[in-house]
Amino acid sequence: QLISHVLQHYYNQQWNNKNASNFYDTRWGFGNEMEERIKGEIVLLVLSTLTYYNMYLHLLTKQQQQLQCGDDKSAAYDGATTGTKTTFGPLMNTLTSAMAVLVMRLRYTPLSVKNNNSLFISPNTTIYSLLDENGQQHQSNSSLSNNNGATNDIPLVTMILQAIELVSQTTSSLSIQQLLPPFIHLIGYNSQEQLHQLHTLIANQTTHQFVYIQLSTLPDALIGGNASGGVRGKLSIDPRAIQYMTSELSTPQTGISIVMNALSGIISAQQQQQLTIDMERQRLFLLTCERWARFVPLPKEFIEQSLSYTLNHILQHVEKPPTSATSSSLSALGTIQNAFCSYLISIFEGACLTVPQIIALHTGLSIDSSGIPGSQTGRKKQSSKSKKRHKEKLNSVTTSDHEVKAKEEHLRRGIVACQAALLSWKVLHEMHDRCLRVLSSSDRNIAAQGEGPIGCVCVMFSGCLPHIINHQNSEQKEVIAFTYSIMEALKSICSHDNATVRALSFEHIPAVHTALV
Repeated sequence: QLISHVLQHYYNQQWNNKNASNFYDTRWGFGNEMEERIKGEIVLLVLSTLTYYNMYLHLLTKQQQQLQCGDDKSAAYDGATTGTKTTFGPLMNTLTSAMAVLVMRLRYTPLSVKNNNSLFISPNTTIYSLLDENGQQHQSNSSLSNNNGATNDIPLVTMILQAIELVSQTTSSLSIQQLLPPFIHLIGYNSQEQLHQLHTLIANQTTHQFVYIQLSTLPDALIGGNASGGVRGKLSIDPRAIQYMTSELSTPQTGISIVMNALSGIISAQQQQQLTIDMERQRLFLLTCERWARFVPLPKEFIEQSLSYTLNHILQHVEKPPTSATSSSLSALGTIQNAFCSYLISIFEGACLTVPQIIALHTGLSIDSSGIPGSQTGRKKQSSKSKKRHKEKLNSVTTSDHEVKAKEEHLRRGIVACQAALLSWKVLHEMHDRCLRVLSSSDRNIAAQGEGPIGCVCVMFSGCLPHIINHQNSEQKEVIAFTYSIMEALKSICSHDNATVRALSFEHIPAVHTALV
């Protein structure tokens, strides 16, 4: 029933009050191209509705279990971890990844890529525009952007947020009895007012969680390589489409700035509604930041806002857990600490990228074969012939413009990594010292985790110190103090009695040595 209401809403917004002749466009035309576009938009809305409905049921069931048990006994959602008690996480990842690929196909068609369309990106585009293409009418008298090869002027991120918003608005217009007629007798509320309050609460939580999960899977699905499940090397896609798409997601006004506004909107809504702390949504916030940091150069504004919120609101509960905390809530707090470290690791690994690796990323080549830092579980080491072929292919597509932009991005990544390190060092240093003490008092056979605070400090060392050596003003007192502190932290890692702790530093020390010589 929800799908029928969503499609009716889509028809009323997009087609009912418009003449078909208004939709003629040289990029779409009539006939097959227009038919493919309509099919794609309908499939996008169907996928969005299925994802929303499943998430709504999941959160409603979880809420009912909390009321019955007095504690959260359900398994925490974790789309990236295997062995969870339910299949909900993998299902959501699959559906949201399919939505991301579908939107990419809609925005970058073979015809639009072939014609290399240049489009104006409207700065006023919001998630409330509901799949509307009125902005295309202003292209003739607007300045052009660098976003080429697309069929419309709505960024990828905004197109997906529009679909979620349309489903969310449609759900809010329905009652819980209309939405869940087969399950309504299972809900322990009798009055209409209680059912309405429950529906409003679950609908808001569903929308927020849907946005988090969708934004966290989008960069992985569209820019990620074979190891992360991305489209590179998996689907038959014109390399130019990947170049345009990567450029769009890497440009702040069409990528991370839209993400930042969406995340800020969710946080503001939660604060206005005075909702209690939800560990799962805090983890999803950090996961979203980490996924974008892995593939996209983040601006300083995003780093400052996201880390400020994390340090002042999220990690307070990690450092000072409530006395009444249960084992499940303590486990969730540990998960949040790991998510925070993973976010920082992605930022620091981005600063470790070389100029050729950045060029490979932006020219549509496989980022796995270009050697981005990080584990590549299950992948064989590149042979010398494979490396030679990759280098020849990279040289054939590299221009002087690519090199200039890659060098600029390399510098920005280093600046942002140092900024993130300075903002987070006090908290991270405390986590690092605590982990070393725990491992010193434990069995020496216990392995140190590379994704935790100790591994994070090691990646910070190789990501920030080469930039400080090559670019920073050595007379800045703050930089001098930070450099001394991180060197002392690395010294404590290298001299630890646990061999697995010392091993975490092995691959990072040569990076600083290279910068020095």
